[in-house]
Amino acid sequence: MQKIYNLLKTLTVVFSIAAVDLNAQTYCASNSGTTYDEEIYNVMLNGNVTNPLYSFANGCVTPAPGPGSALSMYSNFTSLGSFANLIVGSVGTFSIAENECDGATYWSNGCAVWIDYNQNGLFTDPGETIYLELTTTMSPRSMIGTFTVPLTATFGPTRMRVIVAEGYSGPSLTPCITGYGYGETEDYLVTIMPSTPCSTAPAANSILPTTFTTCPFLANPNLNLTTTYTTGGITYQWQSSTVSPVGPFTSVPGATLNSVPLPTLGVTTWYQAVVTCTNTGGNITVPSAQVFVSGPTQNTVPYYENFDLIQVNNRLPNCSWYAANIGSSVQTYTSSQSNNRVPRSGNNFGSFGLPSTNNLVYSNGITMSPGITYSAAIYYATEYFGYNNWTNLSLWVGTSQSPASLVQIAQVGPAVSGAYKLLSGTFTIPSPGTYYIAIKATAANGSALYLSFDDLSVTIPCYGAGAANSPTMTLSANQTTICTGDAVALTASGADTYTWSTGSNSNLLSDVPFTNTTYTVLGSNALTGCTSKLTQFITVNPSPNVMIFANTPSVCAGQPAVLTALGASSYVWSNGSSNSVITVSPTSSANYVVIGTSNNGCTGTTSKAIAVSALPIVSANSSNQDACKGDLITLSGVGGLNYTWVSGATGVVSQGSPINVILSSSTVYTLTGTSAVGCAGKATLTQNINNCVGINKYSSSVSGVSIYPNPSNGEFTIESNSGLVKTIDVLDLTGRVVVSTSNAEEFTQINIASLSNGIYFVRIKSDNKLEVIKVVKQ
Repeated sequence: MQKIYNLLKTLTVVFSIAAVDLNAQTYCASNSGTTYDEEIYNVMLNGNVTNPLYSFANGCVTPAPGPGSALSMYSNFTSLGSFANLIVGSVGTFSIAENECDGATYWSNGCAVWIDYNQNGLFTDPGETIYLELTTTMSPRSMIGTFTVPLTATFGPTRMRVIVAEGYSGPSLTPCITGYGYGETEDYLVTIMPSTPCSTAPAANSILPTTFTTCPFLANPNLNLTTTYTTGGITYQWQSSTVSPVGPFTSVPGATLNSVPLPTLGVTTWYQAVVTCTNTGGNITVPSAQVFVSGPTQNTVPYYENFDLIQVNNRLPNCSWYAANIGSSVQTYTSSQSNNRVPRSGNNFGSFGLPSTNNLVYSNGITMSPGITYSAAIYYATEYFGYNNWTNLSLWVGTSQSPASLVQIAQVGPAVSGAYKLLSGTFTIPSPGTYYIAIKATAANGSALYLSFDDLSVTIPCYGAGAANSPTMTLSANQTTICTGDAVALTASGADTYTWSTGSNSNLLSDVPFTNTTYTVLGSNALTGCTSKLTQFITVNPSPNVMIFANTPSVCAGQPAVLTALGASSYVWSNGSSNSVITVSPTSSANYVVIGTSNNGCTGTTSKAIAVSALPIVSANSSNQDACKGDLITLSGVGGLNYTWVSGATGVVSQGSPINVILSSSTVYTLTGTSAVGCAGKATLTQNINNCVGINKYSSSVSGVSIYPNPSNGEFTIESNSGLVKTIDVLDLTGRVVVSTSNAEEFTQINIASLSNGIYFVRIKSDNKLEVIKVVKQ
């Protein structure tokens, strides 16, 4: 450890002396001849970047602080001290951002980087050119690269030079060119340091990117270890597997740095790195990264592409897209660029750049069918609004990714926009299969250097030019004006599927609306998905609210009931009557129905039940069907609850049952008997009366009672030898008691001389016996 400390202490002194000597060295001059066009905006080396005071927009107005600096022509940053440390044997990483402070118009340029590893004041020794472009590329842009610091590099501060020169590349781009037309030279101070030998297994590491998607025909970027080891004795061996992320792995020939260039791959491949400390033999295996090789991509309509799946610049959305000149006059970007090169949506987009003569970009295959009107659209934006050197932009469709198969869909010329504009058109195809959309741009030299495009789409429009994709429907109704409660039948035709506002999915709809209703049917074309909508208005007239009023809810059999219909303008009864008021006399319970019609022709129906009670079956009976004149006769009724007797001879009405009568001649009685509900039944009784004469004394052989004289002038004797108490009542023909007495005598004198002449009845009750004897007063 003490030896290492002494070594570093000695090197610090040496580096200090070397820095003094280096600053005293004279390097060849290099600068551009003008302040216009290409400038170096920023340099990054092993994570260190150009001082922000002199980089990007600041570098356009503030010259570098070192001797000889001239704004936008030569920037000397060596006076700021060491820019970055470089370990011998290690891999350095750099990136350079190039742009133009004065903006458009842009031009092509080349870039180179040198480091004076042996510190002899020259950049031309072998191995000191760490980056050199063999062709020029359109500004603005970024350059990224790696290099390995040779083990023979001299320790201490040394100069690094970066040049960007318009029109220079390859052998013409040397470290000492001066007065070149456009561009900039920048000088930095870097420190070369020895590597400390490793003593343990290398620390854990990872690979970037961890995953990457590529196509079988595309060149690929490097895979890099994220951590740079600063100790010596570290070796690298990259391995690959086409089987799985856990192998088996085989070593990649020549891949012994901390990054590995990826070849063009035909299948998905996994890469891992084995990092070894040669001093101890310890090593680690860095977990694998996947490089996924996409297969063919086939899409269906609707199809949308906003380029947001592009991983790096100048890649197409997938492996089935194609552009013959991707990376030159056709570019794609993952972020906004200068000259109005910005995405319309998301982050990514494509662009045509000058020169451009009939450049074509083809989409991947899209499955399409005949009988459909398709719409293709692309949004485009040019650098300036008023410059029309983009003479034409067009959309095409074809059966292959070749000009010969293409048919034009839409075109605009000149293509002048400023902000994004839409170019779209409709088309049909003759047969089913796979088709490709092509974007074609043509431009002459001019100030509008770029035409950007974004958000390609292929859809099936349903309106406007795509109206043919919607079904041509008809809608019919069996009637458009109905009455409440009536059913309406609607029939739709012309579509493949239907959806009604009621939720039904049949082409036939039956419904019973109760108010005015608008029915809507949505018909769909199964091939295009487009729909058409039709409506049908149904007028619903109210049906009359018909009612029946009855003068009585129930009648006796054969009796009348009056029914009155209300609520309509005309009526038809179930008994055939067309009057609003009818009289019925049912003999049994009946239900009467009426249909009422209003002025709008709608009908309403109601009914009324009439309960019918049966008439009682009444019969009349006589106690003595063949009686003598003046006899007391008892009439009784059967079958009713209440009774009314009417004498046909006198018209006398008697109530109840039984009744007693004394007749002088034969008489017909009519008996009306009523039930508990008031219904009446009738019966007739003919009471015969005989002329019985010569009766002087009436003697009963049954009860031992005699009456004499009989007839009398009003005085007569009642003889009874029973010795029992007896009650004697004298009744007139109406049944009224006119004389009443009670005794146990053998002889009882009765005097009715004051009464009118006529027939009377003597009723004798004794010992639960009853005797009725007719007497005549003359």
